[in-house]
Amino acid sequence: MSAQLIVGAILVLLAVVIIARTVNVIQQGYQGIVKRLGEFHSVRQPGVTFLVPLLDSMMLVDIRETPRTGDKQEVITRERHSAPSSVACPSTRRSASGSGSMPSCSSRWSR
Repeated sequence: MSAQLIVGAILVLLAVVIIARTVNVIQQGYQGIVKRLGEFHSVRQPGVTFLVPLLDSMMLVDIRETPRTGDKQEVITRERHSAPSSVACPSTRRSASGSGSMPSCSSRWSR
């Protein structure tokens, strides 16, 4: 193989890697946190997003809400009968890594 062919192959490979790092797709239910040289730069919404190659990095954050059942409690109806009830609480993950704990759900109603 000639030296020109090897240099050409390396340049093509480098161009493919740079293009692959530039174009990112953020799925629905996520947001992208863009860091430029390690510092916060911007928040990107779902869709196709472009980054500055070799300067920007992006971390995905899950922003979906997941319903979970709260504490069960007894409720007294108008006819003075007792009926079991539970509360559904929307909750989101609080950490960027997705390993955060779920917030507590209060089953008490205030008027």
